[in-house]
Amino acid sequence: MVYAYKIIGGDGKEYGPVAFEELQSWIQEGRVASNTMVWRDDRAAWQAAAKWEEVAALLSPLTPPPPAPSTQAELEPVGFWARLGAYLIDVLLLAATMALFTWPWRQDIAAVHKALESALTQADLSTLMDAMLKSLVLLTVQMTVHFLYFTGLNGWLGATVGKLILGARIVRLDGGPLGFNQAALRYVCETVCYLSFFVGYILIGIREDKRGLHDLLARTKVVFKR
Repeated sequence: MVYAYKIIGGDGKEYGPVAFEELQSWIQEGRVASNTMVWRDDRAAWQAAAKWEEVAALLSPLTPPPPAPSTQAELEPVGFWARLGAYLIDVLLLAATMALFTWPWRQDIAAVHKALESALTQADLSTLMDAMLKSLVLLTVQMTVHFLYFTGLNGWLGATVGKLILGARIVRLDGGPLGFNQAALRYVCETVCYLSFFVGYILIGIREDKRGLHDLLARTKVVFKR
């Protein structure tokens, strides 16, 4: 028997009557879902599409969207030796930068070191305090440059020059960019690794996710993202 059908569209309007073949095309176009109200002329009644046997047979269950492509390859953790290599590149770069930066004052710096050695040898308290103060100024400058280098580049690019050369990045646990605040936190957390006599770095070599103590504290990870 041939029936005529009407539907209530998503816009709240009534469409039809149409033959079953036309209704079938609407289903294929996605205009009819299981909860769409459908009218059939023989009963002159409205009910959900899924309650009409011939219509329900055409309604496939909603297919979940395909899973996002795996990012496992992109987020491969960087191991201990690769990270050590990247750090050595950074240290050499920083040393060269500091050497160029302090070149105009190289004689003054050498004099400070010499005065410090002399004061320690001769137990001259006044000279020792003066030399220590100047050494403290130099150390402060070095630490500031060190902090700005690691925090600035990690916060901006997610990697220092050494890590960029290796194709590595520092990311949050959810894979998002680090940002300056978390980069600064991570830098501070690295002091814990120093205070633990570098035991915190050993975790990189023994943990499956290759995260050091500073990564755990700052909730970060170092991954390859080529």
